[in-house]
Amino acid sequence: MNRTILRRLKTIDPADILVELSARQHLAPRKSLEDVLTHVAAKLGLTLSSVRSAARRIELDPAGSVGRLKRAELENLARFIHRAYRHEIACAPVA
Repeated sequence: MNRTILRRLKTIDPADILVELSARQHLAPRKSLEDVLTHVAAKLGLTLSSVRSAARRIELDPAGSVGRLKRAELENLARFIHRAYRHEIACAPVA
């Protein structure tokens, strides 16, 4: 791994992802989960594939509104997104 990847791994943690998910849930509760996850991925610099795979893994409906999620579901989603992102970065070929 090179230093830029290590720096990115250190700066993004599940708490940051949870803060962004909670803010999106509060600001736009009727938006679909997929739209919110796309926004969170773009804002935090996460990959879309890691975000989508985390949502699939915990079996959340991407078309459902983000306002319907409970706090525990958001926390779980944040942890799974972080885990999937770290796994994807670690398995990526170093150029």
